[in-house]
Amino acid sequence: MNSIFSMTGSGRGSASGAGIRVQTDLRGVNNRFTDFVLNTPDDSLSFLEPQFKEMLKGRISRGRVVCTITVTEDASGSLNISRPRLDAVAAALAQIRKAVPDATVNAVDILSYPGVLHEHAATEAEIEKLCKQAFAAALDEFAASRAREGQNLREALLERLRLISAKLDPVGEMLGSLAQSVREKLRGRIHALAPDLELDPGRLEQEVALLSERADVQEEYDRLRSHVKQCESILEAGGIVGKKLDFLMQEFNREANTMSSKSASLELTQICVDLKVLIEQMREQVQNLE
Repeated sequence: MNSIFSMTGSGRGSASGAGIRVQTDLRGVNNRFTDFVLNTPDDSLSFLEPQFKEMLKGRISRGRVVCTITVTEDASGSLNISRPRLDAVAAALAQIRKAVPDATVNAVDILSYPGVLHEHAATEAEIEKLCKQAFAAALDEFAASRAREGQNLREALLERLRLISAKLDPVGEMLGSLAQSVREKLRGRIHALAPDLELDPGRLEQEVALLSERADVQEEYDRLRSHVKQCESILEAGGIVGKKLDFLMQEFNREANTMSSKSASLELTQICVDLKVLIEQMREQVQNLE
């Protein structure tokens, strides 16, 4: 059984180096097409968008993905001492001690002297490398999140398909007795309107046949059963299933509506209402599938 993926999910990745820490956050929502949005601290990182889109290619086929990059100074980043500047300060201190033997200077004073201590400024190449590392890690987590949500949706859809099958069982039992039910209802109505009227058996059967044809839901019943099997097969096969299932939801709804319009009993009408509720629940869930 192949995995199916939800278009909704999230992922986070980070990478540190060159005195900075880069964090990328991915968030996915449903969309008819593939859409990527990059949010950066400033325009200096916008050049990463084509590279991120290329990394995203092949990992998703549909959905809107929003990526947010955060860059902060790394507290564990290294500090560099300028040896030429330190040597110059040491030489100056040596001259001071000759002139003022009691003068004292500690290491903190020396490090605070301008130019002695400085942090390494990350280059564009270093920032690009860290951003790509963080994005790759976030993408892996994002894919795992979408797979988990996809499995949850698969189970929810299969459960509703089982409920639809259960709702169809009594409909199958009604099909054989449909003509007799119509006949009894017709006789009852005629008797209520004209109790003393003698019915022509031939004419009665003609009317029964006509009404039975109008109320016949065999075709809708068979198609709904077929749609259930198709959905189960698609979910079992896995992969990219969203558009296929979305089309089937339309077919499900069409048959349920037609069956409802032909309903000749309160029981069947209630079943059709229940079916349409289940189908709508499935349709909403299918909207999130890739």
